[in-house]
Amino acid sequence: MSTNKSIVPVLGIESAAQFWMEIAQPNFLRFHNDPTAREAFNLCSSLWHLIDWVQIDHRTNPQNLSLGELRKQFETECTALSALHDITTVSKHGTIEKPRGIVSASKANIQGVNFYFSSLGPVSEHPASYTIQLANGQEVLLHELLASAYSFWDKFFRPPQASVK
Repeated sequence: MSTNKSIVPVLGIESAAQFWMEIAQPNFLRFHNDPTAREAFNLCSSLWHLIDWVQIDHRTNPQNLSLGELRKQFETECTALSALHDITTVSKHGTIEKPRGIVSASKANIQGVNFYFSSLGPVSEHPASYTIQLANGQEVLLHELLASAYSFWDKFFRPPQASVK
């Protein structure tokens, strides 16, 4: 069981469902349209950190499960989340001390370049196709992992359909 926490509203986000709709879903669309490392990191992070929002939102965690209990449950239901944990942790810290043991390497196949010019000077990004090597040696495209995690959360937040008789 979890200790009782509550969501601290931040930048207008006040619930797990709102984080899903206003952060994770737009990040998914942005990555789909412009698959740069920046968009990949943003999407991995938002899909992984939804677990934290779900845990402290009593509407999505009525049993008051701990963060560890929810992570275990959700990573069992959606193994892509484990890979997103590792990518998110490395994107934040540059390394990982407690990997989920699923990601062992990644590769970027650069597909182009985006140039931006502003008063701050020129900036460039490189859209790419990303391949993730899992600990078991299997190679998976990052967009497939992201689609799997997105689908998991979409089902989680989608209201149940009324049965038609």
